[in-house]
Amino acid sequence: MELNQLSDYIDQWLTDWQIDRTKPLLLAVSGGVDSMVLLASCMTLQERGRLKLQVMHINHQLRPDAAKDQQLVMDYCEAHDLDLTVRIWRHESELDNVEARARDFRYGNFAAYLKEQDLSYVVIAHHQQDVAETTLMRLIQGASVSATAGIKPVSPLYLAPKKTVLRPLLNFSKEDLYDCAEHSRIPYREDETNQSLDYTRNRMRHYWFPKLAGENPNVIQHFAQFAGELNGLLSFAEAGLNRAVETILDEGEASWTIDLEQWKVHSPQERPLLLRHLLRKIDATSFESFGTRGIQALSTFLAGETAQGSWQLPHGYQVVKLYERALIQVGEPILPSHEENELPVLGTTLLPGGGRLERRVALTPAPNSYWLPASIQNQVLSIRRRQPGDYLQLQTGDHQKLRRYFINEKFPADLRERALLLAAGEWVLAVIDPETYAVYYYYPLPQYEGAYWQITHENG
Repeated sequence: MELNQLSDYIDQWLTDWQIDRTKPLLLAVSGGVDSMVLLASCMTLQERGRLKLQVMHINHQLRPDAAKDQQLVMDYCEAHDLDLTVRIWRHESELDNVEARARDFRYGNFAAYLKEQDLSYVVIAHHQQDVAETTLMRLIQGASVSATAGIKPVSPLYLAPKKTVLRPLLNFSKEDLYDCAEHSRIPYREDETNQSLDYTRNRMRHYWFPKLAGENPNVIQHFAQFAGELNGLLSFAEAGLNRAVETILDEGEASWTIDLEQWKVHSPQERPLLLRHLLRKIDATSFESFGTRGIQALSTFLAGETAQGSWQLPHGYQVVKLYERALIQVGEPILPSHEENELPVLGTTLLPGGGRLERRVALTPAPNSYWLPASIQNQVLSIRRRQPGDYLQLQTGDHQKLRRYFINEKFPADLRERALLLAAGEWVLAVIDPETYAVYYYYPLPQYEGAYWQITHENG
């Protein structure tokens, strides 16, 4: 494929998607073949006067030779008089969930730069194989339907929904891009970590897709076609979801009300879809990471027989269920008060220094109390120190190692060893200061009418 052909295609693609070219487009360039071919194509359009271009390179510092990628991009931009910005990720040598954290750094920098420069678009060199890999990964992970649709040609920018990501190469294979680079002598570097099976995407690329290609040589194209058709169907479904949400959601000044009677008119399969859609309408960024399991559990809670209760959502949001309606608000939930609040004690555990941990039952919580998840209210709980294999379960439905939580929250080393844990087996429900009994973390799940635990120091 010749470079001029690709440039013509991108020119028409920008026209078809009605992209405003009066301001520069920010191009994300890693130094790999995909982004270097995209850069050369867009540079050709800039030379024709068809667009204005700015370039950003993100150096993740995850490989010893990452500086060589940076140097390649810098040399190319200097040789062609292109405006380049470089961002370098300075981080710990050992990272958990490195792919997600690198993505956050990358897209966070795109968002910040677009806001600083008053630009609207970042252009990324995702291609056909990226679409296929993403779709298969999300199917395996049990992601939502919209997430399974994979990479969209045009989408809101992660962390900055008012900015837009453009992906004009989704119809091109990796082979097409290699061919263009060779034909036009475009320099690029190969990322050696792309061969490592330590990363999920690489396992898709080097293990699973070759096996699937044994069944059908066109499997990558078919996955990409499936994702494209699914995205089209979701665009049509968007209108129907919007109409349905209008009948069940009322917006106030600082809160939103769900009409649960109207919500329950829909089938059990439709309810989680409506919940996800209305949460994204309330705050797309805050609820972007709220997983399928969390949505399903919230749906079950709202449809259940419990008349009142609350549920903690990401980023400080709360759902408060009050009979046939549910309030969504930011901050601590406000539950109806009850005249009688006698708290029968189900069990008491003495803590070092005269503290007590008591498990009680009540309609409303007392001060300094924390609800127990219904699934473990009758299990044996223990107060202990940390041990290998401990993990927290997050409000998104995902797990996090206790060690990583301590690192992220910058716990002093001595406190990590001394901290008291309220645990059910390896499942850590709370992290407690052994001297003050302050609660640093507690399990962020629904608050039911039922058991909760309360920590009391000897001095109150």
